[in-house]
Amino acid sequence: MAKAWLRYAVLLLLAITVFSIRMPAQDDSPQTVNGEIRGVVLESGTEQPIVGAEISVFIRQSGPVLLDGGWSPESSAKTTTDAAGAFAIPMEQPGRYRVEARKLGYEAPPSGQSAAQEVELEDRYPLAEVKLFLGHFGALTGSVVDADGKPIPSLRLRAARERIRGLRFVPVAVDAKTDSEGRFVASGLTPGNYVAEVFPQAGAEERLLTAFTESDAEKVDLDYERAYWPGGHGAEAALPVTVSGGATVDIGTLRVRKVPYYRVRVRIPIAHCDASDLLSVRETDRDSVGGSLNQPLGEAPCGKDVLVTGHPSGTFHLFFRFGGEYGVSASVPFVITDQNITVTAALLPDVTVEGVFVTAEGARAPDFTKLSVMLSPTDRLGDAIQQWPVEIDGKFQIPYVRPVEQAVIVRGLDAAHYVKEIRYNGIALPGSSVPLDQGATAPSMTIVLDDKPATIAGSVDTSGDRASRPTVIAVKWPWDFTAPGTVGRSQADAGGSFLITGLSPGEYRVIALLSLPQDLMGVSQAAIEQIMAGGEKLELSPGAFLNVTLEPTVLPAQQLQP
Repeated sequence: MAKAWLRYAVLLLLAITVFSIRMPAQDDSPQTVNGEIRGVVLESGTEQPIVGAEISVFIRQSGPVLLDGGWSPESSAKTTTDAAGAFAIPMEQPGRYRVEARKLGYEAPPSGQSAAQEVELEDRYPLAEVKLFLGHFGALTGSVVDADGKPIPSLRLRAARERIRGLRFVPVAVDAKTDSEGRFVASGLTPGNYVAEVFPQAGAEERLLTAFTESDAEKVDLDYERAYWPGGHGAEAALPVTVSGGATVDIGTLRVRKVPYYRVRVRIPIAHCDASDLLSVRETDRDSVGGSLNQPLGEAPCGKDVLVTGHPSGTFHLFFRFGGEYGVSASVPFVITDQNITVTAALLPDVTVEGVFVTAEGARAPDFTKLSVMLSPTDRLGDAIQQWPVEIDGKFQIPYVRPVEQAVIVRGLDAAHYVKEIRYNGIALPGSSVPLDQGATAPSMTIVLDDKPATIAGSVDTSGDRASRPTVIAVKWPWDFTAPGTVGRSQADAGGSFLITGLSPGEYRVIALLSLPQDLMGVSQAAIEQIMAGGEKLELSPGAFLNVTLEPTVLPAQQLQP
């Protein structure tokens, strides 16, 4: 019995010893997160990695008074970017941090991108990833003289960057100003292709006159001609120069001139509004490369004449609007040649469009509830109507529509169907736009669907160094971005094969691109024609299946700017 008890005691002692080894004493000290902040630093404009950028991490301070957002003045951790512009910093404690990038000769981007970012590390999420940007900015410089060669002081001008979306050139530096000798410097430019833009000196806020005399209505103004340098004429004739990071490019002498600017008298009859109502006024004008300028001018009283100044020769559009979601408006196109003119802004109330989807004879119907319809004003003076759902029987209703020509956009259509025809008040339309400006009091629309779409298949020659899974784009010709079934795309596989389905019959241009703009729908008509000019020409009949072989195309870098 004693031996048995002694054996039990020894076993119990061994068990306690083993348990104490496997279960260490509880530690009440603070736990570490063992986290990490990592990311990359890129050059604004080129998005190339920046090597050797200094990365600093700052902690959030506590207290009743928080200076500089509450961030500590001294960094708690530092590192530098590697050859790929990447960095990683281990962090032991959870919390909120600010990560900043710096490098000698670089600056923080002025807008849109940032050289700093705030992150938060938690026990459950100990990893944070950031993308930071620094700008190695350049400048554009030159001198401005008048027609007699005399320097022009205090002239406002700006640098404009070349890109393909909308306008060919987009202003990036406003109100660079010439000094007493006519010299100017437009700085803070990210790397890219630029021109200097000279523009009329009268501001938009000065152009709408609600009180004026008859002599005011007859006056013709003189102001500087809009011109792009190098080139000295319109945007289509400009010759942009390349500004690299940290460089200052001198484009020489800009010889500018003053030209006549004409006035438009607008008569606004009292219709669907009261004399006390104020109408918002906007204007667009078209540029020579397929873009448009759209700017607000102010407010005009209903029932009174107003005067809009500052029009060179060209085509313009004025837009008057009163009311909220449901209101009245007037869309007034006009052309200026060499004299002042008078136009009338006839206000019309918004309308409700009744519509229905039907199928062509013998075609099977899709699931109508997966479809939606949008209307987009072709005068580009207002936003597109939001997407409206379709009922199970194909019917839909779109309220609050401006009575102007509207492009019809169908969303959610499957690849087995395409829009064959659009009828407006029973009449087949030649395109995809409905003429709501023709005065119908109860406009109706019928959208005819067919189930015999065309298909383009084939391969892209990806031999050689250019192999990179190109994107194939098919565009119906002439291009109409609003019409459904007229633009198709497919990314080729590793072997270069592609397939595009759901195309409506007609003529197409097809091209394989190694670099693709982020959103083809945002590219201007002129730019689409430029991109697709060298594409393969195809004629697609209903239900056709064509097999083609394409060569890949590389777009110029300036055509890919966002």
